[in-house]
Amino acid sequence: MLIAPRVFLTNGARLLAGIESGGQGRGGDITVMATDALTISGFSEDGRLQSGLLTTSAADSIGPPGKIIVETGSLRISDGGILSTQSFNDSNGGDVDLKAGTLILDRGSITAGAEQNGAGAIRLDIDNLLLLRNGSEISTNANGDGTGGDIEIKAPLILAFPQENSDIEANAQNGPGGKINITTTAIFGLEVRSTDTELSDITAVSQNTDLDGQVEINTPETNPSENLSEQPEIVPPPTEIAQGCRAGQALNNSSFISLGRGGLPLSPQELQTAPALWQDLRASQLQESEQVSSVTLPTSVPPTPAAAAAIVEAKGWTQDPEGRIYLSAQAPEQTAYHPWQPSAAC
Repeated sequence: MLIAPRVFLTNGARLLAGIESGGQGRGGDITVMATDALTISGFSEDGRLQSGLLTTSAADSIGPPGKIIVETGSLRISDGGILSTQSFNDSNGGDVDLKAGTLILDRGSITAGAEQNGAGAIRLDIDNLLLLRNGSEISTNANGDGTGGDIEIKAPLILAFPQENSDIEANAQNGPGGKINITTTAIFGLEVRSTDTELSDITAVSQNTDLDGQVEINTPETNPSENLSEQPEIVPPPTEIAQGCRAGQALNNSSFISLGRGGLPLSPQELQTAPALWQDLRASQLQESEQVSSVTLPTSVPPTPAAAAAIVEAKGWTQDPEGRIYLSAQAPEQTAYHPWQPSAAC
């Protein structure tokens, strides 16, 4: 078991557990726990050894290869790197159990194969993204009369490029094909096909078409109400919206409403009345202007409107020497005027 924050296997570096020629028993397991990242990339300088994690059983040995178990935040296999368990004898292949936040294969492969018997199983549990690039491969193929292995993939997003020939395979030569089960929200660039092509494929086939395997792709339906928080009960609008009132209602002020000239005009036969006279009792415009200019109101406090002067009903009238008549708020103390009778004092 290897435990570290980050693990790098490059330039032909590898972890190997296997049954050598003439040996017997079950091969050893490889377990890698890399909390941050595991990188497998490249070949040795002479190009003979691929970097990788490998469990094997030699052709003249007895027993199956061990398992490969990986748990990491991010796994990248590139430039010929491999993660592989392979049986070259008549035993079944080993298994691969992998859990990662992100899995990127770029000219890399994950395999669990067998030469003479049933291939192993690959189980991938990916939290975010599974990306296959440039001829990458996830396979549990079996040669001879062996059975193709099983592949189980759980990933929210699976992405490949159709023209790059990246494949997911559980094929068999003469025996039954394997089973591929994929659970994902979205898968792009890969197509389920009945034969291997130069495109990016998902296949579980046998050369004997009656023994083809099975491919299942499950895309769970999205629930629109998922992750929505409960909202408080809606209060009926009448209890929340204040009742409006017209301007000035709360102040209980008087008002003047002009409805325009109404009614019908008098006919020529009706008694005509003299037009009413109106005297403006307000102060002159000049006086108002002087008062306004002499008072400075604070900008932060709006001025309080002064109450309008009350209009007093006329109780009397006076006449000046030129004969003009004025309405008065007080009744004058004077004797009655009778213009058509001679004065008693005369």
